[in-house]
Order: sequence, then C-alpha cells, then structure tokens
Amino acid sequence: MNKYFWLLVVLLFTGASAQPVDDEVSLAEQLLNQSPKKSLTLIAQIKSSSVLSIEQQLKVQDMLVEAHRSLGNIALANEELQALKTLAESSDTEFYQARGHRHQAELFYSAGEYAKAEKAHRQALSIFTTIGHDRQIATVTLRLSAALRTQGQYHEAIRIAQQAFNYFDENQDVDGIASTYSAIGLAHEFLGNYTQALSALHKSLALSMQLEDTNGIADSLYNIATIYLETDDLAEARKYFTQALETDSASGHKGDVAYDYIRLAELELKAGNIETGRQHGVAAYQLFEELDSARNQGWARIIQGQIEGADEQYLIARQFLQEGIALAELSKDQMLVTRGTMHLAENAFQETNYDEALKLIGLVENEATGRDNAEQVEFLLETKVKTFVAKDSFKDAFNSLSALREYQAKRKRELQVETIERLQHDIASQAKDHEIALLEKDKMLAQASAEKAKFMRNSGIAGVGMLLVLMTILALKEREKRKLAKVEQQLLQETAKQKDALLADVSHELRTPLTILKLHIECLEHDLSENPKETYLTLNNKIAELNKLIDDIYQLTQSDNGALDLHCEAISPAALLEQVVNQHRPFAEKTGLTLTLDADIPAPVTVEMDALRIEQVITNLLSNSVAYTDSPGNILLKSRIMNGHWQVEVLDSAPAVGEQDWDRLFDRLYRCESSRSRRTGGSGLGLSIAKSLVEAHGGSIKVFPSDLGGVRVAFSIPVNSKQGN
Repeated sequence: MNKYFWLLVVLLFTGASAQPVDDEVSLAEQLLNQSPKKSLTLIAQIKSSSVLSIEQQLKVQDMLVEAHRSLGNIALANEELQALKTLAESSDTEFYQARGHRHQAELFYSAGEYAKAEKAHRQALSIFTTIGHDRQIATVTLRLSAALRTQGQYHEAIRIAQQAFNYFDENQDVDGIASTYSAIGLAHEFLGNYTQALSALHKSLALSMQLEDTNGIADSLYNIATIYLETDDLAEARKYFTQALETDSASGHKGDVAYDYIRLAELELKAGNIETGRQHGVAAYQLFEELDSARNQGWARIIQGQIEGADEQYLIARQFLQEGIALAELSKDQMLVTRGTMHLAENAFQETNYDEALKLIGLVENEATGRDNAEQVEFLLETKVKTFVAKDSFKDAFNSLSALREYQAKRKRELQVETIERLQHDIASQAKDHEIALLEKDKMLAQASAEKAKFMRNSGIAGVGMLLVLMTILALKEREKRKLAKVEQQLLQETAKQKDALLADVSHELRTPLTILKLHIECLEHDLSENPKETYLTLNNKIAELNKLIDDIYQLTQSDNGALDLHCEAISPAALLEQVVNQHRPFAEKTGLTLTLDADIPAPVTVEMDALRIEQVITNLLSNSVAYTDSPGNILLKSRIMNGHWQVEVLDSAPAVGEQDWDRLFDRLYRCESSRSRRTGGSGLGLSIAKSLVEAHGGSIKVFPSDLGGVRVAFSIPVNSKQGN
C-alpha cells in the first residue's frame, strides 16, 4: 500500500502532533495528486488542530480549492476560491493572487467557458512573470495552451505548449514534460494528425507510469481512447477507456470516473451494444448527479436519449432528451443545447412527427451555423432533407440538399486551406530546425576562428590550413542555405499545384451531375417532365453519384492524413472471394457478361487482413470491369497463394487500355482518352482507393494487358503481415 497512506493513518491517530505543521502541509500536497480525498481529510485535520501562519493558511486554502475541483465539487471549490482570493488580497500576497486567477481559469475551463479561461490564465501569467516564478509560468503557459486549443487555435496551442516544454526539459521536470506531451497530442488530434497525436500521448503515458502519477496515467489513457473512438477503432477505444475507468476508480476521482462512463456509453452506442451503452449512461448520470454537475447531467441525459432512440424507445428517448436540453440551458451550454435538440428532432422524425422535427431544427440551425460546428450543421441539414422528402415536399428537400452540399463544399475548401497551412507550418518548422543547425555551424565557425588565431601565432602552414577549413565551413553553410530555400520553394509550388489540380478536378466532377440535377428540377418546376417518377429516379441517382464522390474523396483524405486504420484478423480468402463474386454475378449477367471465379487456395489457409477493406478493393475492380467491358464479354477473377503472398487478379475482355495509360490509371480522377473512358457515372477514384488500401496492407497493385483482350489488374498482400497506419 502507498507509503503516504500509512503516514496519513499515523497523523490521524496521533492528532498530528508527531510532525511540525509544515511537514503535515507538505504531506497533504503530496497526496493531492494521488488521492484528493485523503488530502482533503488531512487538510481538515490541519485546520482544526493547528495554529497556522498567514503563509500556511494561504497554502492550505489553495489546496482546498484544488482538492474540491479534482473531486468535481464545483460549488465547494468556488466557495473556497473566494476565501483564498480574500485572504490573498488582505495579505497582499501576489503569488496566491495569481494562484486565485489560475484556479478561476480552471473552473471556467470545466464549465466550457474557454475564452474566460484564457483571460484568467493570462492574468495569472502576468503576475507570475512579474514576480519571476518560472515553474508557475511554465505550468500556466501549458494550461493557456489548452484554453487556446479548445477555441480552435491549434497551431498556436502547440507553439505555446512548446514554450512550456522548453522550461520543463531544461529543468528535467518529468511531470511537466509528460503534461506537455499530452497537450501537444491533443492539439494534433484536433488537427487530424492522429499519428503524431498518438505518439505524443503514448510518451505522456510512459512518463506518467514512470512517475506513478495515477491522474496523469488516467488522463493519457482517456485521451488515447478518444482518438481511437474518433477514428472508429472501437476495440482499441474500449480497451483504453476501460483502463482509464479502472485507474480513476482506484484513485477515487469521481468526476473522471463519470467522464469514463459517458464516453463508454457513446462507444457502445456507436458499436450498437444498446444494453451495455444503457448501463454506462445510467452510471454516468448518477455520478454527475452526486457531483451536482448540471451541465454534465444534461450531457448524460442526451446520450441516454440517443441510446433509447437507437432502441426505438422513442417516448423514453424524448423524455431524456428534453431533460438533457433543460439542464444544458440551465448551465448556459448552447453547444450542448443544440446537440440535444438535433437528436430530439431526429427522434420526432422517427415518430413521423415531421412538423415538430422541422420546428426543432429551426430553433438551433442558425446557432449551429453561426458557430460553424460542421457535425451539427450537417446533421441538421440531412435531417431536414429526409423530413421534407417524407412530407413529399421535394422542392424544400432540394433546397435543403443544395444548402447541405454548399456547406460541405465550403468545409472542404476550408479543410484544403487548413491542410496547406499545416504543410506551410511544417515547412516553417523545418526551416527553423535548419536555422538552428546553421547557428550551430556559426558557433563552430567562431570556435574555429579562435583556433585559427592560436595556430597563426605558431605556424604559417597551420594558419593556411585553418583558413581552408573556414572557407569550407562557409561554403557548406551557404550551400545549406540555398538548398533549404530551394526545397521550401519547391514544396510551396507543389502544394499550390496540387491544390489547384484537385480543385479543378473536383469542380469538373461535380459540374455534370449538378447540371443534370438543375435541368431536371427545372423541368419539374415548370411541369415539362413527361414522366415525373422517372425524373425523380434520375435525381436520386445523381444525388447518389455525388454522395459516392464525396465519400471517395473523404476516404482518400483519411489515407493521406494517416488516419486509415486497419482491423486485421485471420480471414479465409477463398470464402471472401466466393462471397464477393456471388454478389457481383447478377449485375454482370444483367449487362451480358460472364463472371468466373478461379481460386486455387487450400481451405485451411488464412490471410491477415481487414476483410471489409479488401472486399472494397475487389469490389472496385469488379465494378470497373462490369462497367467498362463490352457486351457480350467475360470477366475472370483469379487467385493463388504464392511466395508467402495472396495474389488476386481481375481480367476482362475488350476494350483494352493503351500502354501509355497503365501507370496513370491509379491517379485520382484520371480518365483515359479511349473507349474505356468513364461513361458510367463512377467517381473516378476507385483505383486510387484500391491502391491506398492494398498498400496499407503492405502489398502492391499493378495494371497489365489481359489475355482476354482487355485489362488485367493484379494485387498481392503478405499472408501473415499486419500492416497499416
């Protein structure tokens, strides 16, 4: 058992008479991070049995605020904070005045008032800077980074966190370094840099475990789990959330335990495990109720409402959602109000209360749009579209769909700009690293100059040699500068070129279906359509094309950003191929094509792969062949196990593709200038997606001429090699 626990027992049973007050206060401070409850008990013992100096009173009062805040006792934390402020002002103690601002900032942060939290942190930072308290400056700087991150200033948050890291690293403050890694990881998470985020958070976890800091361990586990939840790796998310829950439960951090439960409830909802999600939601709500946290009670009720809605318990769902919205309004958390209302609108839609659903959407749509919360705006617009369709209000549905597409296009442009800015920021960071390297060379040059003077006094030959050394260093330095400038210019030009090409291609892909949509809608509007049902079918087909294009672009963006996760397991390739061929054979036969499977794979053989991703690869290849092969014709799917690799080939009959186009077929949105140019409405991204998925498995994919007269696309992946980003 922890040594601090036994010290606490001794103190409690001896009336704290065995140690001086300063030692007792020091012990209470050590206990604060490991067990706020035990620290609170010891602080109460100190206050009741000791005569304290002003400095000791301030210290004890400061710890009281910290302990209550850690335990989620927000009302008590605010009461003790007011007492601390009064005592600090009456004693004119600047250090604890700054601590008061810092505590106030943390309470603002917990309440979701991030702009106020930033302001309070800056007030604390100003005072700590004046009195020259470096440790507090670094700690508050780190918390300021968090306040900036929650307001969307991610690059600035990383820059500020790096300032704190420099101090902690210089002073070998392992606890501070761990906290900084955590802050940097969270900022990268919001930027979508999941690989960098996980790397930083795992470093934070390792250092927290080294320190036996249970609070830091739990925070790292929780943050890692959140990234896996966002990237839909539910198995890993569940593992880390469960570990965080076990750690927080052992430490007695009731507020953190409640957060673990509510995240687990969200996870199980996403996984479709209704009963388990329901249990976690109840546990979270009860804990938040004990902590008297109205805002978080509202959050839990909204999650419970979503779970009941998913279970088609619409009456119970409505009650939970309405209660959650009321609690969120009481806490003045408008974002949570909007979240609850949009799910209440979804619930009304499921109950076929379409007018109520539209009314609820109207209550929060402007607020969500003004805050530019993409998830909420898109959810609301999508709900409007399907509600209008259900009401047979096709014009309103089309207007809402247009608004949705315009918003998505706007967000896409913004994401492209953010990507370019991130690249430019990375270039700037590399430039800074090169600049530091050049400064080191300048330092070497200065040292060399001193040596030169010494040698010149002793030997003319040595002086000439040193001169040559200096000239070499200067030449290397200039070459390094020119090389850096050239690389930076090339990267910027390539980025701009890729952005322009992507925008042009995507615009071209969108223009044709949008034009067709516009023409058919105008026909409906002016009663020019001879067959309205057929026109509506055409509209739905074109909308499906646009959705497919957007989904394909999103999947490729995930691959580019390193967010393409694989869930590999041992799969029978023979069974997978049989399943895919059976799905596609009716479509092939309908177009006058014969689809044949030739799979020579021993039954016991399995391949480590993400079955859904590889099925998508094969589906893309077969869909291409069905779409582009002349009728009557043949498609052959061949598969073998050779040299430790699973090899798959899709061959089709005429028409063929010119050799000059083979290497470019995997380019995004590329189309051949031949009889196989895209004429069937595909997104033009199928082969690009197939390539990214195969390479994520550690494999390769290539195009060859087919013996049947058309194209042969072949890919292979290692049988027992788990790959992925």
